[in-house]
Amino acid sequence: MHATKKPPSKKKNSRLPDRKWEKIEELHVVGPSFDTIAKKFKRCAQTVRRVVISPRPSVPPNKTKPLGRAPVLSNRETRSIVRTAAMGNLSAIKLKKLLGHPITVRW
Repeated sequence: MHATKKPPSKKKNSRLPDRKWEKIEELHVVGPSFDTIAKKFKRCAQTVRRVVISPRPSVPPNKTKPLGRAPVLSNRETRSIVRTAAMGNLSAIKLKKLLGHPITVRW
C-alpha cells in the first residue's frame, strides 16, 4: 500500500503585538465568542483562548534567564582557584582542601 502525503500545514502567524493583544481582551469583555474574535483578527480560536485565559507575558527580551546549568562556583571563587594554582605547585585535591570550595575533583 502506498502512503499518501499529508497536505502542507498552515504557516504560523507572527507573534501578537501588544495592541492586538489588548484589542482581543477588550472584545472578549464586550461579549463575542472566541471564534468570532479569531475570524476578525485572522487567528485561530486557540490563540484567542490563550490571550484571554493567560496574562500577557511580562518578561522583557533583554532580561531573560541565562541558558544552561547554573555554575557551581561563582566568578570570585573561580578567580581564587586560578590565583592560588598559579602561585604554587598544588594538585587539584590539595587546592580543594586548601580553599574549601564545594567542587568535585575528577581525573
